[in-house]
Amino acid sequence: MLKKKSILDKLFLCIILNLIPSAMLGVFHISNKIYTILYGIVYIIQTILLFLATKNAYSRAPKKIVILLVTMILNCGFAITYTGLKFGNIDYNEIIFSFSFILNILIMIIGVYKEEIKKVELIIFLENMSKLGIIASLINILLNYKIIMKLSTLTNSYNAKLSSFFPNRNQFGTFMLMMIISISLLLYFKRERKYYIYCIIFIINLVLSMSRNAILSLVIYGIILIYFKYIKGNIKFSKSKIVVFYAILIVLILLSILILKNQQFMKIIETLFIRADSIESGSGRFELWKNGFFIFTQFNPFFGVGRFKAIQINKELLGSDLDYFHSIYVEKLACHGIIGILTLYLLFKIVWKKIAYSNIDKNVKDILKAAFICFLIISMFETTTRFSIGYADTMSLIFFFTFPILVSNLKNDN
Repeated sequence: MLKKKSILDKLFLCIILNLIPSAMLGVFHISNKIYTILYGIVYIIQTILLFLATKNAYSRAPKKIVILLVTMILNCGFAITYTGLKFGNIDYNEIIFSFSFILNILIMIIGVYKEEIKKVELIIFLENMSKLGIIASLINILLNYKIIMKLSTLTNSYNAKLSSFFPNRNQFGTFMLMMIISISLLLYFKRERKYYIYCIIFIINLVLSMSRNAILSLVIYGIILIYFKYIKGNIKFSKSKIVVFYAILIVLILLSILILKNQQFMKIIETLFIRADSIESGSGRFELWKNGFFIFTQFNPFFGVGRFKAIQINKELLGSDLDYFHSIYVEKLACHGIIGILTLYLLFKIVWKKIAYSNIDKNVKDILKAAFICFLIISMFETTTRFSIGYADTMSLIFFFTFPILVSNLKNDN
């Protein structure tokens, strides 16, 4: 008799499926039309797969989440209705977006809310993720080893496309962050030397992506994890650990001094990573945020105008050429108004409470909490997910929502 696949096995398959169109775009530069068709096919397969895996869970869904889902449905409906009445037409892409948004919340949050997993299933999932990360890292090094060897000669970070098989470095950097979080969990369960090496490889590749958002995310994740583990946890160190800590601290201080005194090295850091010329404008973010708030205040503050109408206004009326607002919060305000931002807050609260009040080990809980806080902070500067169709939407939804919920339901082996 065939062994029943766990929900995590199916989730990993969904991750692989979502990587295929993204990799084809990044490596083979397929047309946007083919890319869209491929993602449509992937989404249909993913939805069927996860719905069948969670079909028995909906009758057990908590009432508060069902009410939240109904509110989201009404919010999308009112936004579409307003757009139709105000502008005289309805973009059918908005209906598809709203349908996928609601379906994803239903399946990937409500469907898994009480789904239990076993420790062995979690370890297998994390091992598979680490292997996937190593493959992406090696491909990045093999494809770009010549550029890596000549980093000091680069005059612009945009000339270096160190993004493995991904279309852009931000996607690759964020993917590496997910791998680092995965390996953090895996190291708790299996303290094997190879996983420490994997972690170093992931960190190096994340830094090489030169994605400021990914690098900032890693720093934030590390700081929050240290806070939960050592400051809030009130862990007392032995004398030997204190000596090692101060030795490392002294070495880091000395290295920092040497780096700061080396003008050539500092110039490389400024050119490739800091990019001071774009900081003043927030790399165009400040203008996009202003546009988003304009749409929010001038059109439909309560229910919004929908995603596609917000993008259209941003382009045609406000002169932007981008399909996003570089902030999940600004985008939610522009697209779905006050009700939208409130439902987003409640969704975040549900996931946070699920993690915080779970019975899992404190170390695992701290990693999940650090990862989720990191996601919330970075979402201020990026449209991390719209909970819809596509690589970024799906990966963020799976990794920062579905996965933490499932781990919070981890069975006690005893």
